Amino acid sequence: YALGVTNLVSSGSTCEWYHTFHNMGGHSTNIGVICNGQRQVQEVFTPNLNLQGTLPSELHLLTKLAMLVISDNRDVHGTIPDALHKLTELKYFDLSSNNLTGEIPSWIVKLTALEFLALSDNDLTGPLPDSMASLSNLALLALDGNGLTGNIHALENNTMLRFLYLEHNQFEQTIRNTTLKDLTRLEHLDLSDNKFHGDSGIPRHFFEIPNLEVLDLTDNRIKGKLPEDIPTNKDMRSLFLHGNGLSGSIPLSIQNLSSLNHLDLAQNKFSGTIPRSIGNLSTLFYLFLAVNDFD
Repeated sequence: YALGVTNLVSSGSTCEWYHTFHNMGGHSTNIGVICNGQRQVQEVFTPNLNLQGTLPSELHLLTKLAMLVISDNRDVHGTIPDALHKLTELKYFDLSSNNLTGEIPSWIVKLTALEFLALSDNDLTGPLPDSMASLSNLALLALDGNGLTGNIHALENNTMLRFLYLEHNQFEQTIRNTTLKDLTRLEHLDLSDNKFHGDSGIPRHFFEIPNLEVLDLTDNRIKGKLPEDIPTNKDMRSLFLHGNGLSGSIPLSIQNLSSLNHLDLAQNKFSGTIPRSIGNLSTLFYLFLAVNDFD
């Protein structure tokens, strides 16, 4: 765990196990262990340090821990220790880009102070825990790049969510007009590369979420049409629907997504003529319509 010539774990106090990095912009980042004024460990921040082995269950002894980041250490393996359920003050929990296995532990819903939970890019399997709504403060949930299965009904009541990343898993659920309808604070929603399906097309309410900038449903099994009456939306920047079974014509109301930068409708079954109203999307940089059935 050496950082250049500086060893994080010195012979001094635990509260001295850190190193400060300064970037080109003058900002500083402390890597290691950060304590509060009472010299209680409040943050463990150890990304990309070539750490090895399993996660120590002794972390649960750090009862004032608010941030735990052990990410981007590919030789960190094993399961998430059950003892961590005692970290009830944890707000920021990031174990992404390791080599962790097993299921997301059911006790994670007891960490009710969590605002940020990232378990991306591991080898986690199984379903989401029940009662995810207990995480009522959760603003970001990143579970992308695992082998998770089942449905996402457990997230329907996490109404504080702003960023939801579930891409590159094996989730399977029918997309209906009620799917995630109450998550009205979403800014990024990525469900791409799963097994979501349905015959009712893309729900209109996704276009009604007031701050949603990115909607990505790429590479699923969704059939049906786009809404004929896409509402006026000045916030959506990226709409990715590539690789589904969507059909019918592209509605003239696509122009109501007036701030779009990316529009990807390729590899579907859209037909008819490409509407001239797409030309009214003055901020559009990338347009992908290939492999459809247009006239």
